[in-house]
Amino acid sequence: MAVARSLFVAVSCTALVLAALLVPGAVRADSNGVPPIGGVWSGKFSDTYWDQTSAGSVKPKQKFKSKVDVTIVQSVDAFSLTIDFQDPFFIDSSVGISQLILDGFGGNYHVSSSMSGAASVTLSGVANKSGTKLTLTGVGASSEFTHEITIKLKKQSP
Repeated sequence: MAVARSLFVAVSCTALVLAALLVPGAVRADSNGVPPIGGVWSGKFSDTYWDQTSAGSVKPKQKFKSKVDVTIVQSVDAFSLTIDFQDPFFIDSSVGISQLILDGFGGNYHVSSSMSGAASVTLSGVANKSGTKLTLTGVGASSEFTHEITIKLKKQSP
């Protein structure tokens, strides 16, 4: 009787595990770039920055906003993010740039990217479940300015 009961429990457990794995519509997260974020995006870039060189300035904190177009080239969980600014983005008082290129990783709705050079920029953010909206926040720094960055994007095409 004990052998029969053990066999019954083993078969029942195996059946439950198989049923759980084979149920139609069962969703399991794939950490490799889910949801896919590669494609063309557009949105708004907001920046609050502090001029570190203006000693005793009454208004060291400034704001910058620009519309941006973003292209993301994704390969599994790695990607390259290119931000094209409508208005020049000043990384310091004398250098305005029209484009930033960051490299990063994404998976399970989260992304992170960074670049280093004349200005160092690090972004982190989340995509919605369908991968059509992306919000990035982060920081940037140059020898003159410290930046607090927010980017809100909507996907235009895959």
